[in-house]
Amino acid sequence: MRTASRTAAPALSRAYVARRPQPVSATVGDHAAIENLLAAVLHQPSPQEFQAQLDDPFYEPADRSIVKNRDQIAGHLRQTWRAMRFGPARWSFGRLSYLAVLPEFRSQAVADRLLRFGEASLLAGGALTAELQTADSDAALRAGWSPCSGCVFSEASPRDILSQLAWRREQSGSEVLAAVRRRSKRFSVRHWRHVELPAVMRIYRANLDACHGALDRSEEYWRWLIGRQAFDYISVAIEGRDRLALDERASRIVGYAVVKDHHILELFTEPGHPKAAAGLLARVCADAIERDQHTIRLHGPADHPLHDCIQEADGGYHVCRSARGNGSFVKILQPAKLVAHLAAEWTDRMQAAPVQLPVELPVELGMLVEGQKWHLTLGADGAKIVKGKLGRSYVACDSATWTGLLLSYLDAATAMDAGRLTPSTTLASLVAQTLFSRTLMWRPPWDHLPA
Repeated sequence: MRTASRTAAPALSRAYVARRPQPVSATVGDHAAIENLLAAVLHQPSPQEFQAQLDDPFYEPADRSIVKNRDQIAGHLRQTWRAMRFGPARWSFGRLSYLAVLPEFRSQAVADRLLRFGEASLLAGGALTAELQTADSDAALRAGWSPCSGCVFSEASPRDILSQLAWRREQSGSEVLAAVRRRSKRFSVRHWRHVELPAVMRIYRANLDACHGALDRSEEYWRWLIGRQAFDYISVAIEGRDRLALDERASRIVGYAVVKDHHILELFTEPGHPKAAAGLLARVCADAIERDQHTIRLHGPADHPLHDCIQEADGGYHVCRSARGNGSFVKILQPAKLVAHLAAEWTDRMQAAPVQLPVELPVELGMLVEGQKWHLTLGADGAKIVKGKLGRSYVACDSATWTGLLLSYLDAATAMDAGRLTPSTTLASLVAQTLFSRTLMWRPPWDHLPA
């Protein structure tokens, strides 16, 4: 079982500290009181969602931190443990959510202590990065959390999208159009069946290497995700004759879309079958028209090809920093280990850079982050970062900018234009712009959508 390290309290009188209620890990017996507290303060989650949280295959009662005043629970914070994919890299991260404090205790810095306690717990459990979802942005900023992008989506009218898809087929050229028509006869779209879960899992895994921020889902997690029913339906694209394939090896499913209300929560296709994505989108639009829904919203990575299609259909493209009214924040817990995981990503960026660097591997770059010195080295054997060393070529920034650069939701060029990143030399500027290019982190909202 994971345990959390008790963090040090501020330098106050011992008598005052002794009177303050301190964070502790919850037990099974606290569940009923926690549910009542969340309903009273946050008006969420629903009873169905709270039960789904308890059924999470990775859940333990100690993953909830609480502050008690005698027998009353005055504050609560939930910790969730997951594994994240960032291109070919994979690492453990923790998510903090459902921060709730009774009004009469808000003047006692209960939220601050809960955040420190939760962060220490994630660090003790081996998380490299942490995410925080809360409406209390002041407490998050005081604790050193950095705002980050929460969602990426495009939206338009389903009728306009269908018209744009038809226009694209007409403009594809006679030979290409004939090939598409011949191929389209072998595609069909329908609602999925539960026995087809292995095919859906296979398609999701096939797209993970191109994702930055998506979860690494186990079969146990998939079954829990399906069972909590935070969606309306799942559509699948089938190549060939529509038949029920009990053996996944014989399955011809090449794409799927998860839909809730007018939102496409995630849409993935098997590599080599890009036309299946357009077919799935068309089917969702047709269903939306039948349900008298006037907008379709597609959630997907920033480079998802269907975003362009929706924008061309008089639609909009949005990058927001909140989800369900809450702010999204992030923090790096173990910089040295995170940098080691990012070595392959940075090496690929150097090889794909339009401007060749005037130096060869190993590449070195110092980073001055609010007075703290870091020295980054990227070589043939990987990447490492050392604290307390700077070097001649370095960049200076604040902690929020540093976090954004490492996690790629902020690029060096934009940061320098905004005055948030200051290079000491031309070489430092070139290296920073090569390593820290923007790749918007994105995670399907399905993973966090309440039941």
